[in-house]
This record gives sequence, C-alpha cells and structure tokens, in this order.
Amino acid sequence: MPGPFWPQANVDHAHHYGAPAMPQLMQRIADLLKHGETIALATILQQDGSTPRTAGARMLIMSDGTSEGTIGGGLAEAMAQRRGQQMLASEDGVHAHILDVDMSSKKPTDMDMICGGCLEILVEVLTPDPETAAVFAAGSEAVRSGRTTYFATHLPGGGRRPDHCVVLPGSESDAPDACAAQAPDSASVSIIVDAAKGGPWVVTQPDAGGARWLVETLNPPDMVYLFGAGHVALATAAVAAQADFHVTVLDDRDEFANQERYPNAHRVIVLDSFADVFQSPELRRDRIGPSSYIVIVTRGHSHDGSVLRQALDTEAGYIGMIGSRSKREAVYRNMREAGYTDADLGRVHSPIGLEIGAQTPGEIAVSIVAELVQHRRLGGR
Repeated sequence: MPGPFWPQANVDHAHHYGAPAMPQLMQRIADLLKHGETIALATILQQDGSTPRTAGARMLIMSDGTSEGTIGGGLAEAMAQRRGQQMLASEDGVHAHILDVDMSSKKPTDMDMICGGCLEILVEVLTPDPETAAVFAAGSEAVRSGRTTYFATHLPGGGRRPDHCVVLPGSESDAPDACAAQAPDSASVSIIVDAAKGGPWVVTQPDAGGARWLVETLNPPDMVYLFGAGHVALATAAVAAQADFHVTVLDDRDEFANQERYPNAHRVIVLDSFADVFQSPELRRDRIGPSSYIVIVTRGHSHDGSVLRQALDTEAGYIGMIGSRSKREAVYRNMREAGYTDADLGRVHSPIGLEIGAQTPGEIAVSIVAELVQHRRLGGR
C-alpha cells in the first residue's frame, strides 16, 4: 500500500491567469511523435513568488530551434530553450534536466529576471518510441473526443527519462489507461487522480523514497461546431480560432467545406445532409457537453431548424442561431408545434452575437465570437 502523497508548497492551483494550453499541446505532441519527430518539452513544475507563468505552463522545442507555446518569455524561457536544443543534439543519454531559475536578480544586466520569484522547470526529451507515442495518443484522443483526462509525470531525477501516464475518469481504481513505463499500482493511481483534481502541482510520496509527480487535469478545449460554411462561417472560424476555440466546420457542400478554405479549423466535415448530424461517423464519438458551442449559420431556414432541433437534444453549453427576430419566431413556431417548450428555446441565443450593430461578415463574426467568449468567461446570460 503506497504512502500518502503530499502537495509541494508554494504551488498555485488550476484556473489561474495564464493557464497552460496542455490539451492543445497534447494533440500537437501526439502528432509530432506519430510522424517520428524527437522533441524537447519544457514544463514549469512549480513557482514561488511572482513569476510570468505558473505551474503546468509548457513549451515545445524542436530540433531546428523553433518553439511552440511559452513558459513566460525572457531569460528563463531562453535558458530552457537552449538546454532543450543541447539535449536534442547530444548523445550522452540525458533525457531530463531540471532548471532552478531565480528571478529576483537586481543586477542592471538582468532586467528580464526581476519578477521576484523562483521557477523550477523540467526540460525533457520525448522520443517517438511506441510507449511514449501511445501515452500522448491516448491523451490526445481523450481531449479530441471531449473527455476530461488526468495526466501524471513521474520525475525520477538523475537525468533519467520521466514517465508519463494518462488516466481517464472512472478508471481510478484500475491500471492507468496508458503509461510509458511501469505503471503505478491502483492505489497510487487513485491518489494521483485526487491530487490532479486540484492541480497542476507537484506531489511527493514520502513512503516511496520521496517520489515526485507532476499531476494535472486536462479539461477538453472549448469546441465550436460551426454548422454552415458560407461567408459568415468563414470569418467566424478565423476569429474563433484566434480566441483559442477548437473549430469544427460542417456543411453538405464540399466546394464550401474544405480545409483549403478553412485553414484555421481543426476539422472540416462534409455531411451527406443536415439530418442526424450528431450520429454521423465523424461526430458520433464526440461528447457534446458544457464546453461545446453550437453555432448555426446554414444557408436556409429549414437547415437551421433541423440543426437547432438536434442541438437542443444535446447537453451543449451554448447554442446560437443566426437570423432576424422574424426568422427566429418562424423557426420557434414550428418547433413549438413539434413539442419543444419555451424552456427549451430559452437555451438558444438568437439572433446570435452581441448587439454591436454588425453588418458585414467580419463584423458579424466578431459579435458571434464575443458572445462565445462572454459565455465562456461569465457564464450563461
């Protein structure tokens, strides 16, 4: 029976400003490993005092010197990037290095290091071996399908390769869903999951020789399902992507719904029709839940009404439909006749978007995404 895990001191909980986009990075890492890339990953394990980023922030470092993500910029990030490139170029067998960065310097030459706090940064090498690739693939698939995932990184020290594990809710008492090395026992998994719900933070298991884990919950990204691929959808997809939504575009016209027109969309799906869209092969495995945003901007009233009826049968956190108030009332009248209640229709934002006098597709897109952000940050109206 493993001993208790103790949270490390001076570590912020989740939902802080500047929270890392690990769900998105999980998918990016899985793709790079799938294609045989070896990369370095810099992760803030913990911080003490004032720092530009906090526990869980990450940055990918490529062998060509480029990077994705940020751990706060400045000299601390430069140090991590330089160490990552050195490890990628080296054959000395060192797979991990921990940087302790003191940002309290008062030297005039260290103006990038005057936040006043301290950072502990893990820099590790991720190789495309089957075990590592499988862990990140499992995490990526969970994120893509809208499931919450618990992610744990064992920190062995001594330059040895960290071990990563993915645990899905409901499997806490069983073995992890994927591990890159020897999996922790079921009791340890349960404790890791409990700690992850308050993370990201480093926890220590005293009875296991002081073993340390970075544990965190990876919540699915906010998913925008954009029904319709016309001019308004084109602008909305671009603005939504800039606001860190994962965008899926759906239409039954392949000349409109294609990746070339929608380079910022994470998925573009050509439907056979707008009937039974959530049972289509492409969406069947998606969990339409509180972090799902359904935006209905099809080319006609009948398609809008069809998608709206299906949307109201889901648990989507946000449902919006484009159109004038007279169009909305015509659609609502048909839906009431079909048995939908005023409470059902009260879930719908229509006319969609904040009232800013928008007229052009670009302006309408800004009003729509502004309402999505308002819902994400402030909750339902």
